[in-house]
Amino acid sequence: MKRAIITVSGRVQGVGFRYYVKDLADRHGVAGTVCNVRDGSVVIEAEGESSLIHEFIHHLQLDQGPMRAQIERVDVQWPANLMGYSDFSIVRSR
Repeated sequence: MKRAIITVSGRVQGVGFRYYVKDLADRHGVAGTVCNVRDGSVVIEAEGESSLIHEFIHHLQLDQGPMRAQIERVDVQWPANLMGYSDFSIVRSR
């Protein structure tokens, strides 16, 4: 199991991006959360099997998400600790 904290920057708020990420995570079998951040980015916490997390991130980097979204940057951090997520959910903005 691996955990990734993924920050996606660009035009990713107000375009349905969090719902796109939840659908993508569910299709890849990834657990965690997604939320908007005050600086205009979206932060994703993702946990799952290493190969699934890497596929999920790869998909985020290649795809532009919903029609009006525009991903400019995808940054990934790899914390050592797991949070123990059992599903993927959209959480309140921070």
